[in-house]
Amino acid sequence: LRVEPVDYPLAKLNVGTIAPGSTQHLSAKLFETVAGIDTLVVPYKGSPAVLTALRAGEIDVAFEIAGPMVPQVQAGAVRALAVSSDQRNPALPEVPTAAQAGLTGYEVASWNALAAPAGTPPEVMAVLMLQENFDRHPENRSYLEGFVIQRYPLRWWFPEDDVYRLNANWREAPLDQVSLLGQLLRAPLDRDVGERWWNFLLFRDPGHSLGSTDVVIAVRSEIADQIGPGFGRPR
Repeated sequence: LRVEPVDYPLAKLNVGTIAPGSTQHLSAKLFETVAGIDTLVVPYKGSPAVLTALRAGEIDVAFEIAGPMVPQVQAGAVRALAVSSDQRNPALPEVPTAAQAGLTGYEVASWNALAAPAGTPPEVMAVLMLQENFDRHPENRSYLEGFVIQRYPLRWWFPEDDVYRLNANWREAPLDQVSLLGQLLRAPLDRDVGERWWNFLLFRDPGHSLGSTDVVIAVRSEIADQIGPGFGRPR
């Protein structure tokens, strides 16, 4: 990513973000200021809508958090120009930071907090952890001694368009590049397509990662019966 003159007015550059005041929206406005350009920032209701607009060509650029973007970039559906943090994202090591791409003075990072009501006892009764963190960092398991550990499916970003949308070329495009519904209409007897559709009906799983993951929930034995048996194989 290099900031250089282009052949059309930069005011016509459509930039997609989520709701006004969000980290993504403020990141886009900060980008305008640091880069010294004028753009049209278009707010959408959520990340899936932003990505759908980007892939459909309705916007030129999107400012989005890494979670929903990484699978799209890895699949080749969109191209990542830069990350706004001061370090490269481990999931996308080939993508430079904004400073490395030539835009100095631009840096945005967000954080999340977990809060409990005042007066909550100090004893930890349950721990929620992404499956990938449980698998990749064995030291996390040492914190869960004495807990009952189970696995639950989590669909924290569900791309509806990748299931239902029928683009203009859905009949001619490669089968793996059309929505799940399009695959079913074109190849109703295909065993792999049928299996993906069945998994979607049962588990709301569109058949690819795209933000889908599992979580590990670890609870103290005294409240385990209040949580339920979970899904999948207990750990």
